[in-house]
Amino acid sequence: MNYILNDYQQANKANWTWLPDYHAGREGFFLFRNSFITNKLDKITIYVAGDCRFKLYLDGQLIGTGPVKSFPLFTQLLRLQLEVAPGEHVLSAEVIVWPSGWRNSPAPWSEMHIGGGFYLSGGSETIDLSTPKGWKCLHDKSRYTLDWKDGGAELFPAGPRDGVDFQKSPGDWRAIGYDDSNWADAVPTGISAIWGTSMGDLNCPWQLEMPQVGHQRFTHEPIAGIQHLSNPSTSLSLDGQGILSGTIASLVLNRKTSRLWVLLSGLAGCAADFLAILAIGLMTSSDLNGSLASAAWRAGGTAVGTLMCIGLQPLLEMIFNMPTPMKLMELSNPNQPLL
Repeated sequence: MNYILNDYQQANKANWTWLPDYHAGREGFFLFRNSFITNKLDKITIYVAGDCRFKLYLDGQLIGTGPVKSFPLFTQLLRLQLEVAPGEHVLSAEVIVWPSGWRNSPAPWSEMHIGGGFYLSGGSETIDLSTPKGWKCLHDKSRYTLDWKDGGAELFPAGPRDGVDFQKSPGDWRAIGYDDSNWADAVPTGISAIWGTSMGDLNCPWQLEMPQVGHQRFTHEPIAGIQHLSNPSTSLSLDGQGILSGTIASLVLNRKTSRLWVLLSGLAGCAADFLAILAIGLMTSSDLNGSLASAAWRAGGTAVGTLMCIGLQPLLEMIFNMPTPMKLMELSNPNQPLL
């Protein structure tokens, strides 16, 4: 693996944290918040882990989940790169702790965890978001796990079922401006350690496993403050779509010498781009409007490229004095003054 020079230091700035007076392993649903303000477009890099599971939100939008099933000595870090617009923001996290159990218990099978841990390290040049400083926490008593019976149709190695008491709901706790003044301050529970190095407390029950560079990457539209996930699999999908549309346009244009066929091949490429991007969007997102917009932008880019090709070709022919097949066809037109 290749790491950015300061990855180890950035990932090891924080302490594991938890609620005060809550012992490790106590099952439940626990919430964390940290509000911060930026005065400019800011680039933030954070490393996140949790036990047993966590969901991380920025300004109410889900930006990360984890970790995958793993032994505590190999707890995987989630690395996120964010760009946030100037203004007030809030990072919030939900950490689920399942009990360790077997049959008839509200716990998933094949789980190896300690429970009761949340970890976030990093920030920007001007903002430190590392736990526990500035983080508030709350036990969400509106949610609870339900027992399930072993046997028959209910035999399944999956996570437990949840129950919800809406009267005890903490409200829209992920939102900017939410009043968390009655939440407790998160307390440190241990210094992190990076697996395979001598950094941190090697007696810490969680040994963090460094992610590869670019493990997760987020950018955003500064005005709207919306984050969009971009990862290598998405890039590969877009590359495949480009190959598909280019192949279709080439087949349409094959052995054609008229500029009209250049336009028609460009329109075929536009249609292929639109349909391919729309299909990818529908398979990877539930946002239909966003998928349609992305497909339209991609098709529009292909259309602009087609018009530029048609418009620039005569200019290039004149500059380099190139008798292309299309130019020769135009010169052989009986309506030409020379003929």
